Amino acid sequence: MHGAGLQMALKMAIINIVTLYSSYYIVSYTLNEMAVQFGLEKNRYLYQRFVGYSSVVMYALYMVMPLLSDFFILWVFALYTIYIVYNGAEIFMKTREEKRMNFSIVATLLIVAVPGLINAFMIYLIH
Repeated sequence: MHGAGLQMALKMAIINIVTLYSSYYIVSYTLNEMAVQFGLEKNRYLYQRFVGYSSVVMYALYMVMPLLSDFFILWVFALYTIYIVYNGAEIFMKTREEKRMNFSIVATLLIVAVPGLINAFMIYLIH
């Protein structure tokens, strides 16, 4: 009985690691390709830094939530990503004021939604 619990815990740990790494690269690549639409230059390393900085709350949630699964209300902290992205758009990306809100909305949606979609797909595959 304990072996099945350990096996599932290891599967979930692997899923979370794959989710975080793959979403980091997918979101970085997507934002880099969309840069021109926001009046920005393409710079893969800058977008990787920006996504890493902006995703820190999501990374923490994906690491802590398996241990505290009864406290699903902690997912509310994902909303803090909006603030981090908006400030990062100004500081890291040097986004013009008129494009900053649109960039922030797109980046936030990608940073929050892509890990969720990948995680749901991976969980679907193991069940």
